[in-house]
Formats: sequence, C-alpha cells, structure tokens
Amino acid sequence: MKFTNLFLALVIVILGTQFARAELWPEIDLFKLEITGCKDAKFGKIAALDDYLFITNAEGPYTDKIFVLKLSGYGLADLVAAKDLSQLKYITDIEASGQNPMYVYLTCESNGLLIFDFDPESRDLNLTGRYELLDYPLSISVRGSYAYITDANDGLHVLDISDAARPCKVGHYSPGNQASDVFLSDSYAFVTIRDLDVYSLRIVDAHDLHEVGRYDLGVIDGTSGIFVSGSYLFLGYNGPMLGDGEVLILDISDISNPIWVGNIPAYALYPTVTGKGSYVFVLDDCEFKVLGIFNKEIRKIGKCFTGCWNICVSEHHVYLSGSSGNHGGEIWGLDIASLPEPAPAAVTTTTWGELKTLFK
Repeated sequence: MKFTNLFLALVIVILGTQFARAELWPEIDLFKLEITGCKDAKFGKIAALDDYLFITNAEGPYTDKIFVLKLSGYGLADLVAAKDLSQLKYITDIEASGQNPMYVYLTCESNGLLIFDFDPESRDLNLTGRYELLDYPLSISVRGSYAYITDANDGLHVLDISDAARPCKVGHYSPGNQASDVFLSDSYAFVTIRDLDVYSLRIVDAHDLHEVGRYDLGVIDGTSGIFVSGSYLFLGYNGPMLGDGEVLILDISDISNPIWVGNIPAYALYPTVTGKGSYVFVLDDCEFKVLGIFNKEIRKIGKCFTGCWNICVSEHHVYLSGSSGNHGGEIWGLDIASLPEPAPAAVTTTTWGELKTLFK
C-alpha cells in the first residue's frame, strides 16, 4: 500500500513537472485588421507585398474573387481592388512579387498558373498571363524571374516569368510521383517528394536542379510547409496515424547529409510552417506559435489562440487569415519587431530529447 501511494505520488510529481514546463509559452498579442469595403468576405489564401495584401475569397472548394487590401495604418486596411475569378476550383497557393507593377501568382487545380498584375497608382488588377501545362500544382515559390512550382503528379517545375504574359518552362525535377512543398534558401530548393506512399525531402541545386542531398521521411500522410533558418530546417507533416501532426527539425549543416534533430508535437493534422530570419512561425490548429533560433538554440518566443488557417510573412509582419462561420473573414497581424525576447528556458543541441515536453 505504501509502495502504491509512493508510486502514485511520484507519477503526480512527474506529470506536474511536465505540465509546468509545457506552460512556459509566453503569450503574444496579435492585432486585428479593421477592413473598409470588404464586408462578408470569406478569406482564403493570403500573400503580402509592401503595404498590400492579396487574398482569395473562398466559398467551399471554389474561389470566386481575389481582393487587394491597402494597409493604411496600424490595424487598418482598405479594399482597393477586387477581381472576379469566375469560380476557379481549388486555389492551392498564392505568391506576390515585383514593383510597379506588382505581380500576383495563383496556382490552381484546373488552370495551372495564373499571373495577375496590379498597378498601385491606377489600382487596376488584371490577368496578364497563364501557364496551363501543369497537372495539379500545389505550391509556388518565386525568386527573381523564376517561379518554382510543385506538381502533385509531375515533380518540380521551374518557369521563367520575366515576361509575365508568356511564362515558359526552363527546368524540371521529377524523381517520384508527387511533389508537394517547395522552399528556396540560398542556392538550394528544398522539395518534398512522394513516391508511392513513401515521402522524402530532396535538396536540389536551384540552378540546374541536380540533387545534392535527401532525407527519407518514411510512410506519412503529407507535408505542410518548409522553412530554413541558418543550419536548421523545419518541416510540418502528418504522420501515418490520424492525429500525428508534428514539426520535424533537421540539421542541414552538411547539405548532403541532413541529420534528424527532433520532432515538435502539434495539435493540427498538418501544422503549417513558415518563418522570417531567426523566427519560425507554426500555425497549429487553433494556436499560432513562434519559435526563435539564437546561437543554435531553439527557444519558445510565444503563442496565442486564433481561428485562422492561412498565414503569410512580409518584410516586417506576419498575417493570418480565415473565416468564422457566418461572420465573414478576419485578418490578424503580428509586428515581428514587437516579439519579446526569447524565454530563458531553451532547448540546446544536448537536450533534444525534451522537445516533446517543452514544445507541447
């Protein structure tokens, strides 16, 4: 009896210690955008460029509009343009780049790549070009005059978009069936590839697309974003079992031989991962989490609750978009410069085994 009570007391102490450590996340504050002229919108995918936000209006699987919002002050935005997309089905990603005009890139299941130009002075938003020789584009990353697009059935495509009216393919990497996520860092493209039911992360030279490294992910259900900061790579994914959402961390100091560092558990089936500089942003179901990398230590910066499920990062801000029932769309923002100093508790390269406790 005494042994049983002692054992139970020990379990309570251990669990209590774990829960206490799990509550180390500081709270961070988001600001809500007050939007003029955009009532009852159902916000979907979002991209940011300078003082503008480009957002799709999603009704179920269909997207019927793209909105352009001008940020007019802290927490304020005005609708300055809208374009009818004629019931496009399954907008899978959005990206924005350029100056006078700005260009907006949409990947779409039924229409391949669509390129719109936006003139901030005239506030005109027009369809400029398209590239339809894609089976099922999933994600896009733009660098300079090139767009890197993953295809669910045909690997990674590289398009020359220097002439927005006539994009043309200049490269193709297809070692397996499905390519899902792509992220560009330095001179490399990081791509997740599915071959039958087995996923892997492939690292390819962004110029000639030859493979320089890989990491086998095994049998998982899919991936949900890649971000690279320094020598660390963060990858959102859903494991083979329902509810196995996690963020994988790899050390890519040796680009030819990525090394497993740890896994951060998530509530979402597919936690969305992105970032800026030394900050990593994770959209985890109803939670938005911020991690920081300082002197090769990964630290908790903060988290908050949000009902959003789309995220984008600009030069100085993070924006989250989503819709809540019949109340229309909401956009929340975070000033990256306002992020608090890293919490004292840190995970270093000697304590990776504590990730599941520290970051839950």
